[in-house]
Amino acid sequence: MLALVASEFDYIAFCAGLGLILLAAMTAALGDEDRRALPWAWFAGWALLQGVVEWLELLEINLGDNGQWGLIAAIGSAISYLLLVEFGRQGLESLGYRAPGRWIFVPILLILLTSALGGVTALQFAALCLGLAGTLFSARVFWGYAQTEVVRLRPLVVLAIGMAVYGVIEFVDPTWDVLSAAMLFESNLLQPVTILVQIGQTVTTLVMVLALWRFAVRSRRREMRRASSLVTLEILLLLALLGSLLLGWVVTDWATGNATQQQASELIRHVQLAAAGITEEQLAPLTGTAQDAGTPTYEAIKAQLVRLRDVNPEVRFVYLVGQSNGQLIFLVDAEPPDSPDYSPPGEVYGEATAQLKSSFTQPESFVEGPLADHWGNWVTAFTPITDDQGNVLAVLGIDIDATTWLALVAQKRLMPILITLLISMLLVLFYIAQRWMQTARDSKLRLASEQTLLLDTIETQVWYLKDAETYGPVNQAHASFMGKPKQLLEQQRIADVLPADVATRWIDTNRTVFAAGRPEHDEFESLDGAGLPRSLSITRTPKMGEDGKVEFVVCTAVTSPVRKLTEQRLAEILDLNQTMVESSLLGMIAYRSDTGKCVMANTAAARAVGATVEQLVQQNFRELRSWRESGFGRPCGGSAWRPMKNDGSLRP
Repeated sequence: MLALVASEFDYIAFCAGLGLILLAAMTAALGDEDRRALPWAWFAGWALLQGVVEWLELLEINLGDNGQWGLIAAIGSAISYLLLVEFGRQGLESLGYRAPGRWIFVPILLILLTSALGGVTALQFAALCLGLAGTLFSARVFWGYAQTEVVRLRPLVVLAIGMAVYGVIEFVDPTWDVLSAAMLFESNLLQPVTILVQIGQTVTTLVMVLALWRFAVRSRRREMRRASSLVTLEILLLLALLGSLLLGWVVTDWATGNATQQQASELIRHVQLAAAGITEEQLAPLTGTAQDAGTPTYEAIKAQLVRLRDVNPEVRFVYLVGQSNGQLIFLVDAEPPDSPDYSPPGEVYGEATAQLKSSFTQPESFVEGPLADHWGNWVTAFTPITDDQGNVLAVLGIDIDATTWLALVAQKRLMPILITLLISMLLVLFYIAQRWMQTARDSKLRLASEQTLLLDTIETQVWYLKDAETYGPVNQAHASFMGKPKQLLEQQRIADVLPADVATRWIDTNRTVFAAGRPEHDEFESLDGAGLPRSLSITRTPKMGEDGKVEFVVCTAVTSPVRKLTEQRLAEILDLNQTMVESSLLGMIAYRSDTGKCVMANTAAARAVGATVEQLVQQNFRELRSWRESGFGRPCGGSAWRPMKNDGSLRP
């Protein structure tokens, strides 16, 4: 099991980085209220940058450590944890807790710069210490926010615990330097704790992603005050990512097997070509004992093996193995006698595998490894050398350093991993874009809901026109006036709702507004939904678009009960009477009884006295001597008015 996990170590590191990127993306799913409550941008920046650092380590795994990847990863990790510390600092301030000021970054930066002078390992260690502080800092923020009366959600508690666990796991990683390619695929070289740390980080990150996702769903549900749909955008994203990861894993394993098979075939071809140069006659004099050393036959074969090793730089050991008394022994070794790795003729090969032993009875070429022995870790190709009857005389072996072998395999694995990474990033970017658009739509829906609530609480009637003949949204006041539910008015044709004569008048006015692009005011009488007569005063205001055309028309209406209608009718009757008086052949004059001021005179009266209507209206009949002497004013003046004598005194 450990060997299987170790062979997928690079893919696990890729999943860990993707989980952190996804954690940053999930912050886009939060509701506006929760997004404003905490400085999520700093948290998203940490997750995004830390995910990139994980992927940089992936490149170091598959391309080998040239000294630059580790430095870049250490710098990126330090910057990401600085962002996390700022998230924790601002988060505590937002929750009302005491938090250090920005001065805290001065000693932190001094420590990081000093550590950088000590090399990559020292910088990595300083970054890990900063990371432990930052993750615990952030865990405290999430825990505190989860305890507020507004939130009280379990996912935030899980997120807080996950941050603390992630920081501790990251800090206890026993390897600060990224492991070399050879240590990534050979389980007995890869420290088990390192494997468990990487798995723990990946699992913890995925748990945090799920926790933040659940919190985001509840955040939006609480803000929109409605239940979320069963299939959310986040579920679709997770399913798509899971599918791409599984497909990527299958393709990566296929690429691994294909690369291994190609390299094995190439290695077998080399060993078979080398074995073809060793004849039965050359092997016959060998006894498999120390006495073979120095003999012409031994030295000739040894020279062939040395040349084979020298022309293939990746080959480390070349040797012949024979069988004696049921044991495998070295016949010829290409190493010089003074080398600590030299195996003299006759030395028992005690670490020979079962497959190598069986090759003397079942002669066939094969590759085994990576395997470890006291010489190191190797991938070995063997091919038997037989006589004319098919009997195995010796087996030629070629050892290649497992690091070189596995580095080549790792490079072949990198391409499908990068393709999976690209697909995953496209999915995440698509999700972020969709989530931003969904957030904008939710904001518009929330605003529309608030506006609808506001409009439904006012007495003024409000409705929208999509075009001259079709209703848009209406408020409750207009629906009540019409005596219909809102849903039976909205998106309906005006001709299907109003009486024919009223609908025709409305539509004609609407067309004028849509065509001219200017407001119109209209008043008319109508019966409301209860059958009562009402006076309706309508103002139609067009909303112009950027192209200068009318997008829609907002209509507002104020209704007046019978009183205003009666006043209007009285005004109409008064106009009628005024017309009748003016056209009468009888002279008519009206004046106020209390002041004597003329208020009305028709043309016939003006003609009778030889004046104009305007001159009569300007007169005060109490001031006219002839009028007072005639006594005509008595009926109008009452007891307060007495006629005047010729001398100007009042009559009794």
